[in-house]
Amino acid sequence: IIDALGVAEQALHLSNDFFGKFHPGTANSWHNIGTCLLFNGSLNKSLKAFQNSLEIKKKIYGENHDNLVGTYNNMGLTYMDLGKNQLASVAFQKCIEIHENGEGVSPNLIEKVYNNLCIISLGIDNYESALKYYNKSFQILSEIYGDKDYKAEEYHFKALLVAKNGSNAAEIANIYNSIGVVNTRQGFYDKAMRNYEKAVSIYDGLEAFDIEKAALINNIGLIHIEKGNYKKALKYVQKALKLKKQ
Repeated sequence: IIDALGVAEQALHLSNDFFGKFHPGTANSWHNIGTCLLFNGSLNKSLKAFQNSLEIKKKIYGENHDNLVGTYNNMGLTYMDLGKNQLASVAFQKCIEIHENGEGVSPNLIEKVYNNLCIISLGIDNYESALKYYNKSFQILSEIYGDKDYKAEEYHFKALLVAKNGSNAAEIANIYNSIGVVNTRQGFYDKAMRNYEKAVSIYDGLEAFDIEKAALINNIGLIHIEKGNYKKALKYVQKALKLKKQ
């Protein structure tokens, strides 16, 4: 990611020098810089980069062009990581607005937008909205890949909504784990990791669930291996082993 950031910054300088500020290449360079900074955890710098990209794209394409959706989505992710879910929701809703009035937005991208809105809705216990956005996401994924595995995810998600209306925290954690397992099988590692981490956070508040928590932490480590993050993977696997020995 650090090397990628250097390349993106170099591309920005070249684009500015040859084409000026208001050029698609300059806008894309700012977007790429923002994405690298987001992965690095430099959230405020990331947000500024995405804002610069949007400013240029709006000047070139207008306020509601499909080309803006990716940047709005990444800005929303940045706001989520900053804990500013209301601003994140505004950014994601703008993605949907552009999508509904255009034809060029990637189905995979707009599915991620619906999924992000689902996560935000779950976080504020707005289960009706969460289910609405989940169904939108599920419909797109089913159209792209067919129903394989998504029926299982749908079942677990709806079970989660039912459990959340009760008070059995261990059951809720177990369902998050089940959704994570399905996501892993689908190859959606970021979604899987979010669900595993949610389950771990619930188990952290409960007693006598070290074995379950160790299995989840180990799963997170395995995902980091799949993504090539070996140092992080080692940290999680060691943590899982320590829990199992307790």
